Amino acid sequence: DGRFLVAANGDFLQVWNNWDRQGMGARPTQLPGSRCLFTKENHLLAASKNAIKAHDLNANNMVTATLDVIDTTVRGLALTVDEKVLATHDEKSITLWDWPGKRLIGQFDAHEAAITTVAFAPDGKTLASASADRTIKLWDVETRTERATLQQHAWTVASIAFTPDGKHLASGGLDGMLLVWD
Repeated sequence: DGRFLVAANGDFLQVWNNWDRQGMGARPTQLPGSRCLFTKENHLLAASKNAIKAHDLNANNMVTATLDVIDTTVRGLALTVDEKVLATHDEKSITLWDWPGKRLIGQFDAHEAAITTVAFAPDGKTLASASADRTIKLWDVETRTERATLQQHAWTVASIAFTPDGKHLASGGLDGMLLVWD
């Protein structure tokens, strides 16, 4: 709903409530974490190295759920639109979680170099991953198998996003290119 703004600052997330373009107003609340995303109900999923915590921003940042992530370091995360599957990534592998049940679905090796980000298609059936290896890979979420490798960037792929209809994927690279894939 636009009431909250979050910025990562080292191992902490700074959360502003009711911010506006004129200024940030009150001092931000600090929560542990280095990566985050919002759910539909203003819960903030905050990822630290070995845990993901859901903070209810409407209830004084109360922790409503915790997922302990064992044997991996969370470097990024994405959640399906229906909020059923959570993807986390470490340096080169991706882990899928049943978010409501807080249980492991599966893990797979994804790239030869560091993964920079992951994003789900709107239907939740495809996961895209981007990497310093200059590729984007599309994964079948159910089978955890690679569907395609997209390679056109000359340098690290830094960001990816699906269009709302899921028909296109946009990617931005450290090479300065913005590409749109069919």
